[in-house]
Amino acid sequence: QMLDGPATLQQERDRATFNTGVLTSILHDGPQNVARWRHVIKLIESDPRLAPINDVIFSSREEAISNVWAHTLYVLDSIKHLGLDPEEEKIMKLLALEDSGLGSTHESMFLPVLESQTSPEQKAKWFQKAKDLVYIGTYAQTELGHGSNVQGLETTAEYDKSTQEFIIHSPTLTSTKWWPGGLGKISNHAIVYARLILDKKDHGIHGFIVPIRSLKDHKPLPGITVGDIGPKFGFNTVDNGFLRFDKVHIPRENMLMKYSKVTSEGQYIKPPHQKIGYGTMMKVRAGIVVASSYCLAKALTITIRYSAVRRQFGKDPKNSGFERQILDYQMQSYRLGSLLSLSYALFFVGQQLKKDFLELEGQLAKNEFGGLGEMHATLAGLKALGSALAADGIEDCRKACGGHGYSQLSGLPQLFTDFVPACTYEGDNYVLFLQTARFLIKFHQDGPNTKAVKTMFDYLLRQPAGKKIVNEVDYLDESLQQYVFEERVRQQVAAASTKLKKLLAEGVPYEEAWNSMGFQLVKLARAHCYSIIVTN
Repeated sequence: QMLDGPATLQQERDRATFNTGVLTSILHDGPQNVARWRHVIKLIESDPRLAPINDVIFSSREEAISNVWAHTLYVLDSIKHLGLDPEEEKIMKLLALEDSGLGSTHESMFLPVLESQTSPEQKAKWFQKAKDLVYIGTYAQTELGHGSNVQGLETTAEYDKSTQEFIIHSPTLTSTKWWPGGLGKISNHAIVYARLILDKKDHGIHGFIVPIRSLKDHKPLPGITVGDIGPKFGFNTVDNGFLRFDKVHIPRENMLMKYSKVTSEGQYIKPPHQKIGYGTMMKVRAGIVVASSYCLAKALTITIRYSAVRRQFGKDPKNSGFERQILDYQMQSYRLGSLLSLSYALFFVGQQLKKDFLELEGQLAKNEFGGLGEMHATLAGLKALGSALAADGIEDCRKACGGHGYSQLSGLPQLFTDFVPACTYEGDNYVLFLQTARFLIKFHQDGPNTKAVKTMFDYLLRQPAGKKIVNEVDYLDESLQQYVFEERVRQQVAAASTKLKKLLAEGVPYEEAWNSMGFQLVKLARAHCYSIIVTN
């Protein structure tokens, strides 16, 4: 008998014990959005040039970057003429431009910064031209010497009152901007994070809009040294780059001035909250949680379909003419079923984060900053846990496909190497776990007096009665599951808080005490993030 793969997959789909149409509607937030997705998919199917490039693995890096950008420009030009609404436009970019360098920083970082951190006058000058790709931008924060430690950045922006200009300078080798996506070849502007220097006084890290390449011939501007950092473990259709400044002058108006400002006389006006500039970074971290679900689901789609058509060893009890489907072996089913449930869990917590972040943006617009610390801590932890779980899950999917999973043609190696940097960019995961733990300890010690009592942390203040477990069936009770996950955090945060107080009382300096508890604190942060996932 010849194996009929499509027929086998259809047989598996026909065995579903739930309404797949209802689930699809839930995942896409209603039938109207399902219709949008199907409309965009039909458009892509009707024009193969809109489909993602699938021959990157056979190209040199230079060819791959060139082909991807030619494809990107074709897709963007097509979008203008297809009459898509804003949501359909987002779907088209998500589906058609998955390998594009455009999404690495221009769409995900540069545009959001121009939209959310500029004054009305700056936004009028920069935003639309950036959206129209006159200005193609990157996000230059990380340096050769400092990544997660943003406060350690060395690039300087010193104000010259006589010319009303900032002088952007790279004083050391380690101050070289390193890693920004889109910087190596494509970008002509950068949002540069540098130390603001006024009359020799350091006012900390601020953002500046800096032209880096000519709009006429795309050559580096005077004082700019810029280039590509070369091949990487993955993500090789993105031109990550390096950038140095040799006393580059920019107008005073190029400082991001929605919140903090420098007047023409050189007077510094502080932002209303020290973390107000973290908005774009937090939005990206929320996006990473959503992307964790999306990329894990993609790997699972490949692996589950493969496991349905791949047959090995004993006879199939459903069809004696074939060997058994590997999906029917208990360990394969367990591995993939566990990851499938995780992808759904990450999806729903990601949707909740998006709603919470929109609510926070509304609060910030009214100069209400009470929820900022909580959101920062929540997104730090969930970005760390979501990206780590998804990266491990994608790799396990590759292993679950045996030798075929090791082939680039399976799509799984590139999916893994393109996703795994999410464990590092926008904050190393262990550093982020420690940020979440710091907020948890503070919240536990401050109690009800904290200004950020909201749904994701207030369970720490409750002392519910214990739950009695008679047999294993009791564990299926959702209220018990939530109680167990929350109670674990309550006990761990109390223990960590007590230990920290004891160390400080013994005279141990705070940072030394904190460092000595690193393992315990990461364990606490992970437990809290699991609790959020279970609750949501």
